[in-house]
Amino acid sequence: MNYDQLHAFYYVSKFMNFTKTSEFLNLTQPAITARIRNLEMELSCQLFKKQGKQLSLTQEGKLLLDYAEKIIFYSDGAKEAIQSANQTKLTIGFSPSFSYDIICKTVKDFKIKHDIELQILEGYDSIALAEQVKNQKLDVAFIRMAVSNPNLTLDYLYKDKMVVFVSQEHPLASRTSVTKQDLEGHTMVHYARNTGLWKRFEESLLGVKNLKHLEVKNMEMLKKFVKEGFGFSMLGYFGLMEEVGKGDLKALEYAPLNGIPRDIMSVYLTGSSRTEWIKEFVATCENQIKKLA
Repeated sequence: MNYDQLHAFYYVSKFMNFTKTSEFLNLTQPAITARIRNLEMELSCQLFKKQGKQLSLTQEGKLLLDYAEKIIFYSDGAKEAIQSANQTKLTIGFSPSFSYDIICKTVKDFKIKHDIELQILEGYDSIALAEQVKNQKLDVAFIRMAVSNPNLTLDYLYKDKMVVFVSQEHPLASRTSVTKQDLEGHTMVHYARNTGLWKRFEESLLGVKNLKHLEVKNMEMLKKFVKEGFGFSMLGYFGLMEEVGKGDLKALEYAPLNGIPRDIMSVYLTGSSRTEWIKEFVATCENQIKKLA
């Protein structure tokens, strides 16, 4: 019994047609037939039965199919893992509210030690990023909302806090904290209102009277609008440290945000062939966070 025989058997069992199988595998029909016949001879059984033009699996064929599926799955998975390990590229995703300054400094330090290609992508939200990691579209992602999946590994990096932020010229900039009453009549600048985090932000505003709204689709544009005095917004302080440090923005405490999850974490596929690189990139990021925080 060899892989080619099992491969032919697997696809014949899926198509239940020798002609379609030969076309799919780009082999002649006699070659497919020979592989099935040799497999049957080796196993001393009949794997398919034919009634008119209808092909079906025998009991022995059904039993073999369970094993063939596993063998082909793990064989293909091994090939992908080896090919992935040989590629000098690491794909990294981060949530929109992540610190651009931290990402840039992390990439700079990491590239000094490793001559590999990095692809940096900004994701839509934490759940979508984790899904991309699970589906191997990303090697590692930095997220804010914890996910529960036995195939994913989470490393906690930083305990953040959610804040209201405004420009230095905003009427609320003289305060260190605000209440719902303080926000009445002002404009909230939103980003991606249908994502989990921003839904929580909006829930914290329930009861605020005469609240106006402005929605943008880009995080840098959101910060720009707030800097220009269009209104206030909400984010994790971690994503605002650079602007607050420069005096471009003012962060204010807002008690209704205290119940929102604040952890910043990395997520990657457990047992990834690139785990060593991933862990080193995460460690480099963690060092940069400690410096800035």
